Formats: sequence, structure tokens, C-alpha cells
Amino acid sequence: AQRKRLWDKLRAHGPPRLVELFEAQRRRHEAVAAGRPLPGQKYLVWSLAGGLGNRFLSLASTFMAAVLSERVFLMKDWFTPLPRGNTKQTPVIIPSPNSTEYFLEDLRKVFAPASCPRNVELLCPFLPMMSLSEFRDMYPAEFDARNHAEHAKVDIAARHDRKLVRWNRFMCAPLNGHAQGIRQPDRDAAIFFREKFVYVWTNQYYLPALFANPHHSADMRAMFPTNRPYQDLIGLLAVPSLPVVKRIKAFFDREREANGVAVDRSGPRYDALQIRAFQRHAIAGMARDFDTCWSRMKRLAGDGSSRAPFFLASMHGAVRKHFFSRYGNATRVQAPPTEEQCTGVCDAACDQEGFADMMLLALSGRLLVSPGSTFGMFVSAFAQKPPIAVRDQGSCRAIPNVEPCFGSWFRRDHILRRATAVSPDSPFSCRIDDVPAGIVNCEQS
Repeated sequence: AQRKRLWDKLRAHGPPRLVELFEAQRRRHEAVAAGRPLPGQKYLVWSLAGGLGNRFLSLASTFMAAVLSERVFLMKDWFTPLPRGNTKQTPVIIPSPNSTEYFLEDLRKVFAPASCPRNVELLCPFLPMMSLSEFRDMYPAEFDARNHAEHAKVDIAARHDRKLVRWNRFMCAPLNGHAQGIRQPDRDAAIFFREKFVYVWTNQYYLPALFANPHHSADMRAMFPTNRPYQDLIGLLAVPSLPVVKRIKAFFDREREANGVAVDRSGPRYDALQIRAFQRHAIAGMARDFDTCWSRMKRLAGDGSSRAPFFLASMHGAVRKHFFSRYGNATRVQAPPTEEQCTGVCDAACDQEGFADMMLLALSGRLLVSPGSTFGMFVSAFAQKPPIAVRDQGSCRAIPNVEPCFGSWFRRDHILRRATAVSPDSPFSCRIDDVPAGIVNCEQS
């Protein structure tokens, strides 16, 4: 029912080109799920890396790469990143003479143990997305040794591709393989990938690269005319599963019983703080900065003496301790404060709790976030409202543009100030299109 509501809204209000391409993607997915793949069907496998916020950033980007490449999007089992093992990999033999891509040295390693949770325990996206394990169960022959050469991996995780050579495949090549008008000998070099299965290993947001690609920029602009692709996509892709929704409902049930966070017909009216430090020594100072900023905001709003309950989302035990000591039971969290971190690759509860935190933050009235936090970026985009970024000394500033930062954009030979993507190690280069203002948004970082 939820999926039908999303499609009804998309068809009624979505840009025509976006609806057209998403309908085509849906038909591909449904054909594969029914055991009748379209002739010559290829696949793009999203292999996650990083924390929950980074995963959603890369999910949106890689899904759009699948749409433009006309490949079925397969989700790597949510809780198991693709193994590195670079020392055991050998180069892929493809018509690109200087390829830096790799075979997967052991296809068995890309599957999660049977004891690991399934993707549907976290997400319920707007179209059916098979996990790699589910696909293998239906099509085991695709993973036979004789088909090994049909599986290639491209690693665009942050800091793994230091020369950023592989971005050419996303910014220059026609992702769907339609390379008409490209002369030999450049034609083969300008193909995205010839392999049937391409595993994209990334923790990055790279949707702006698809706007820059001259073969796809017109489609990207037509699909996202408001220049906010992440905001438009994330509400379709990051739909919480039933276990996550139950956690959210349990939180509000407890609050109603305790006369806690305010909820009326217009929705929740509580403040929410999302606090994430990137260095351990900065945790205590960040807690004080948030406290200072929030106190100033309440004074300006005329509720400086208010002890109304507020929601706190932080993985840092020291942060929780600070706010509990200052505000007591007015501090609301989803679980008791603890220093323990979720480190297991098969721990569904940790990711479900994190996703529920994201939803509770998105439902709040005033939202304070840590600048540069991908967790906060997701919340802001999902809620489609500007958050308040908290900086040093408790300074506060509203962030009008909640599109994420594409960090590699600036490192890519200063592409913002140049019209050509060039790398001395790349087998090809291309003219890239201008990217609409606001798409590359690194101000908050």
C-alpha cells in the first residue's frame, strides 16, 4: 500500500521525464523478479561502505547511475560491505587499454552469511529491489566460475581512488553504452562498462557527476528541474521498513503516556539535536556548543526558560551524559545512554535504531545538526527543511541548501573552474557540462 501511494504521488506530481525513466526501471526490476529478464539485461550492484548516512548518499547516487545505464539495480546485502582484498585482484580484461578496474577475486565473498538480516528489515523502497543473495538464488548460473569475467568492481570510495581517474567513467562515458558519434579508437574507451555485473563500491554522494556528464545532463535536468536531486530521491528510496516504523511508534507511545514531546494535528512540535563529532577530543566541546546555541535560540524565541522535552540523537555517551545532567528527564533518547558502539556487520537492531533516530529528527520542529554530518544531511533532505548548523563557540547558522556535498568535485583537477575533465592517467577525457547552481553544495562542510 505504501509503495502504491508513492507511485500515485510520483505520477501525479513528478516531472514527466523522471516518471518515464522510473517506470522503465520498474519494468526491468519486475521482469527480473518474475524470472524473465529483458534480453541483454545488465546489472549494477550497489556495494555499500561507511556509516548509515554515507550509505544513503551513495544509494541515491548509484540508483541514478543504474537508471541512466539501463541496468537493474541490485542491493548488496545491507550489513556486509564488499571485501577489499586488492592484493589478490587481477585487472579486468576489457577494451579500455589502461583500465584500473578489478575482477572480484572470490565471488563467494560478496554474499552475507545466512544469519545476517535482509535488506527488507531496514528499507521498503518505491520499487522492488532484489538483494544480491536473492538474485543468486534465482540465477545461480550467473555466479559460476565460467562467468567470472562478467563481474567487475569499480572502487570510488573516498580516498581509495586518490587520482580520481575512475570518475571519468561517470562524468564522461554514456552509461547506457550508446556511444554513437564517438570515433575510433576512442569508442571503446568511452564505454561505461561492458561487463554484465558492475559492483560500485562507494560511500560517496556523486549525483552532480551525472549532471556534468554530457550524455546525460539533459535527462538529469529534466528529471530534477528544481535542482534538488537528493531531496527528491531520498523520500522514494529510504522508506523505513515495518520494524523501523514500530520503533518510531513505540517512542511516541511512550511520550504520550508521559505527556512528553508535543504532537498535535499539525505534527510534532519538539526540538531535536543531532550531535556528531569526528574527533574524540572534540566531543565534550561540541556538547557545550550545542547547548549554547540551543539556549540562545530559545531565548530569541521567547521560551528560554522552557524545560519542554526535546529529542537527542548522538552516538557519543559523553554527549548524552552532558544533556542528562543539565536537563534531566527532559532529554529524550530512543535508547538509554551508553558508550557502546554498533560494530557488528550483522546487527540489524543498530541500523534500525539509527534509521528510527533519523526519522524522529526529521519529524521535529526546530532541528540542530552537526555541520558535515551525512546523518544530518539525510535528515534535512528527508524533512525538506533547513536545519540549524552548530559551529565553534556555540554559533548557529541556518543552512538554506540541504543538498549534500560532492567532496571529490573540488579535487578533480579543480573542475569547478575548468570545462574539461582531464587526468594524465585516464584513457580518455571529455568536455563536461555546467552543473546547475546549488547542485554541488559544500558550504556546510
